[in-house]
Amino acid sequence: GTDISLDELRSLYDAVILAYGAAGDKPLRIPGVSDLRGCLSARDFVGFYNAHPRALKKALSLLPDLGEAPGGLQPPAACVIGNGNVALDVARLLVKAREKLHTTDIHHRALDWFSHARIRHVSVIGRRGWMQSSFSNKELRELVTDDKILAVVDPDDFSASLTEASLKELQDSRLKQRSRALFEQMVDNWDKRESLDRPVVHLRFLTSPIRALPHRD
Repeated sequence: GTDISLDELRSLYDAVILAYGAAGDKPLRIPGVSDLRGCLSARDFVGFYNAHPRALKKALSLLPDLGEAPGGLQPPAACVIGNGNVALDVARLLVKAREKLHTTDIHHRALDWFSHARIRHVSVIGRRGWMQSSFSNKELRELVTDDKILAVVDPDDFSASLTEASLKELQDSRLKQRSRALFEQMVDNWDKRESLDRPVVHLRFLTSPIRALPHRD
């Protein structure tokens, strides 16, 4: 093929948009992340279950063996930092039943890890309110209507997100109004969060991680 430089493209067009996907990680610059096993980027984790050779090797070296570890949280829990569709995809996959994963083309090493992990609780954390989240309504609807998962939102988180500016944005956006109805369903689920009959995906808002700490075990 023929290489075309960015300078040449800029000379030919008024605007050049680079839409080729994430080529690198966006580091989470908080203490502890680089020192602890079990902390890895979304790109590495998605590469892991999609069988990218380098990502698979890296993820297996970083992910804890939750099926055999004597300590740790019981039942096992995970945290996903982000407020977009990739975060929801990862959260849903973490709690997906093994029999459903068997029907996909997931790599067998990743399937083994998910099967042994048996994660029952996932927190999806975002620093902004639900009004500013980047989830598509399609992804939210799939989460809410999945009868194998309980999606919850703390009523206090939901209310705190309704600032004056957010209410104005809500008034002007039919998409956000549909989002609100979906989030309200998750608020209605809040009192069921201690139920043990299905795994929980907890969408948390207005929260910023400041440090990653090891479990005492």
